[in-house]
Amino acid sequence: MKNREKEELENVVLCEEFPHANLILAKCCSPTPKDDIVGVMKTQRIFSVHKKDCPEIQRAKDKFVQVFWKETFNAPLKIHVQARDRSGILADILNTIISGGFIVKEAKIKSLEGGIAGCSFVVVPKELNEVVRMIERIKKVRGVRKIWFG
Repeated sequence: MKNREKEELENVVLCEEFPHANLILAKCCSPTPKDDIVGVMKTQRIFSVHKKDCPEIQRAKDKFVQVFWKETFNAPLKIHVQARDRSGILADILNTIISGGFIVKEAKIKSLEGGIAGCSFVVVPKELNEVVRMIERIKKVRGVRKIWFG
């Protein structure tokens, strides 16, 4: 994607207290919609979003801010999937997303160390429930290990 298009990707969380903050989903716990989440202030404009039970946030309790999953979306959303690297994994995940009625703008795969494939997809959901349904469908694909946004 071009740089201009990357800026138009949807963020899946919001913070009413800091509406213009950059909210980054933490990779340590990889929160997905419907998980209970909390924001941790890194700077005045940057917050990391973790699952509430993430062990990485125990020392940062004084820096917590309330964050929420967005209920509706106005722009494409980027989803990352880590899976066992096997022939057809990208096609299996892509077909799972498409057969669920989702529009896919981009699909990529990259071989990582240890027999792992890193896949990324840019999809166009309308509501949080659609995203939850899509994640549940992807989790059922043989070899899928981890899903996150970003």
